[in-house]
Amino acid sequence: MFLDGEDIEKFPASDMTAVRAELDTDDRDAMLIAIPFVRSGGRTVRVNFTVDAATLAAIDAAAKRRNLSRSAYLVSGAHNEMTGAP
Repeated sequence: MFLDGEDIEKFPASDMTAVRAELDTDDRDAMLIAIPFVRSGGRTVRVNFTVDAATLAAIDAAAKRRNLSRSAYLVSGAHNEMTGAP
């Protein structure tokens, strides 16, 4: 496992089968999951994309219900999708 900013060469890519094979016998029943680490870049960037008008209306309504801006709602949804959050 490694985090962004660490030397990736110290952490060669492995599939979960190889990682599980290296575990101690006591840990073989443990659950292994890959969790993407998304670091905030610290600055915002304006983007332009196309979306169906009805979908945009639904996005805006959902964002309003959560007291979020459209951008905050879309970023939150993207983060959830990348990390596998429910």
